[in-house]
Amino acid sequence: MAAAEYGICRLLPVVKNLRGVVWGVDEAEVERAWRWLRPRFQYRWLGVPPKMRAHARLGPSEAECGPFVPLDYPSAAYHGWLEEASQGLDEQDAELLESMLLASLFVSPLLVLGMRAAARLGPWQLCEQQAPALSDAEAKRHMRILDYAALDAHRPVTEQVRAALERIAERSHSLSGATAKRACTQLWNRLVEFACKDCQSRFWRLREQVGPLRPTVAYLHPLALIRRFRSQTSTWPALVEPLLRSQLLAASFSIVPAFVVEPAAGSRRCPVKSGPQRGQKLLPHAADRPAAAGEFNITNIIGRCAGKAKRIC
Repeated sequence: MAAAEYGICRLLPVVKNLRGVVWGVDEAEVERAWRWLRPRFQYRWLGVPPKMRAHARLGPSEAECGPFVPLDYPSAAYHGWLEEASQGLDEQDAELLESMLLASLFVSPLLVLGMRAAARLGPWQLCEQQAPALSDAEAKRHMRILDYAALDAHRPVTEQVRAALERIAERSHSLSGATAKRACTQLWNRLVEFACKDCQSRFWRLREQVGPLRPTVAYLHPLALIRRFRSQTSTWPALVEPLLRSQLLAASFSIVPAFVVEPAAGSRRCPVKSGPQRGQKLLPHAADRPAAAGEFNITNIIGRCAGKAKRIC
């Protein structure tokens, strides 16, 4: 889809209304999670990425009913970069990469549908918080917290990643070698530190739960893709250089908080409806950085739009 066809007029409403991007690998687990999610998101959207739809784990009618909406690539160049970046990945990792990038772009958490999908997160994972099976109320509470985690991390992380990659590009014209490898590892370690601290402060209730533990919350980042190819001189520049030119790609490299949707036995099909929580506060953004002359800073616009939406939900 061309950039002119998507446009800012389509991008911002999706950012404002989206409450998660779904991804799963097992048809039975996807269907069970689908049925659990559908009545719990009656007034906001859950996005279904293109590869998830194309591989027929969800039919066209299922991917466009209730709260579920199909997500598109924001531009043809974005799609082309993603196809090139996915070369060498297996089908499930390629789907996960696409889902992470779109979740970051739309400032939303990733909803991982089932334990088989959760088992695929390891290489992309910054940190993980395990917990026993959650009640419907606790699951809904922590999905809401995850939504704020995605919003609060988006601007500082995308700016940090882009600045770090710019420094690598300045020091090494080939974007390879020992300097690039060391800088990339240092950036990954900083993201791990940020993610672990954020996860511990937000999801302390999960540590108080009693029972057999299973993966529940994870913080992911697509930088794992660049670290994987950092020793390949021809591949690395093709992945990194577009990030320095495209604001849409830069906005896709935030931390992606993920929640594993695995409905407990006997969980209710339809939860009790609840209205907005009054007085709920949102952590403020850092001071706005003025854009350069003639620059349209899509990252700032997306962040503001998502923040306003989450304040009234």
